[in-house]
Amino acid sequence: MKFFCFVLFFIITACANQSTVVNQIQTVDIVTKQNKNESQVVWKTDFSKTVKKNGNIIPKGWKIKGTSSGVPKTKFSVIKNKNGEPVLHMLSEKGIGGLMTELKNVDLNNSPIMRWKWKTTILPKNGDGRKPELGDQACEIYVLSGSVFSQKCIAYTWETDTPKETAQSFSVFLGAFKAKWFCLRNKTDGLNKWYVEERNVAKDFKDTYGFVPNEVAVMVFCKADKTKSKSESEIAFIEFLKK
Repeated sequence: MKFFCFVLFFIITACANQSTVVNQIQTVDIVTKQNKNESQVVWKTDFSKTVKKNGNIIPKGWKIKGTSSGVPKTKFSVIKNKNGEPVLHMLSEKGIGGLMTELKNVDLNNSPIMRWKWKTTILPKNGDGRKPELGDQACEIYVLSGSVFSQKCIAYTWETDTPKETAQSFSVFLGAFKAKWFCLRNKTDGLNKWYVEERNVAKDFKDTYGFVPNEVAVMVFCKADKTKSKSESEIAFIEFLKK
């Protein structure tokens, strides 16, 4: 699973180099759920255990990835919400950066549903994932699969100006890396409001790439380097559910 470290270079390159990107836009269905039986949960984030890394406080088992030389780095911390529960806080000031963790015992064939709770407090000014020069998001959640020679991912984004239900695909390095993101939220959803989302990631992989991976990693991003602005978001949890 170490190949996932390599995917970050591709993601940054794809966002920065418009000439290498092939886009395809379509509409998608958005599903929002809130009540699921805990017995269905196969894997869930644990933000109660943290480690210090380069001035950040990050969840144990996660690694800082996706930074770029000469560009400010996104700041990460684990804070308490109003109920005293730990949540992941991300803040980017003209910067870029993400956190990644490899999932154990998660096979999308058996655990196809990803559910998560997120909110944004600052959106990058004029951010628009359809335009590489404005491609900043307050929060992105990637599900990654593949090898160093053939990597594929699905992402769910909280945009600023991008219309909801937009989906866009891109590939780089002669198709060695392929990704597709889905805009689930944007500025019309307001700030400081928690939303719980549910998505059949297995179906999105199958519909996009024709297969369902049995090993995956998860990566979260908060970016504001293209718009030279500021973005901020929080994630309360991410979990995978069995059928």
